[in-house]
Amino acid sequence: TLVLHRGDTLVLGADPARVSVHDAARIAGWVRTGGHLVLSPGTAASSVHTALFEALQLLDAKPAQYACASIDIADAEVAKEERSTLLCGSRFYLTQAANDGVEASIGDVQTGYLFARTGWGRGEVSLLGDMQLLSSQRLSVRRSAPEQAPSGPARPTLSCRCSYLRLRA
Repeated sequence: TLVLHRGDTLVLGADPARVSVHDAARIAGWVRTGGHLVLSPGTAASSVHTALFEALQLLDAKPAQYACASIDIADAEVAKEERSTLLCGSRFYLTQAANDGVEASIGDVQTGYLFARTGWGRGEVSLLGDMQLLSSQRLSVRRSAPEQAPSGPARPTLSCRCSYLRLRA
């Protein structure tokens, strides 16, 4: 049995339908107390009725379209041809309560999301239209360590060329 603590992140790359009712309740309880869950709803219309998404009560079953958004890395140390990647997948809609807690997103309430991070209790859930982005070779770019500034290492920042990227402070 995997022991999850407050502040831990669980990336669920498998089909959420494979999560049992018992494990779904455990995962939802852990998120409520401060965990961070990362997963994909796949086709949201079918996922909404899985044990995990029923426990989380995040998804609206409204059907959504397939879409892509370009994500750019604003970091001069990354080769120009490696500064962009696509996030593609089925958009998904959130329940009103989940929409109210959205902290960052690619997409919106009207057209659906490709990515949304929403607060849930003391924790948060990050949903991606497709987990392929996380398995991309672009995430494993190797480079020599930059000189450290006194305030700590510089971090690449992500931006989206689309007008519907939203971040809340």
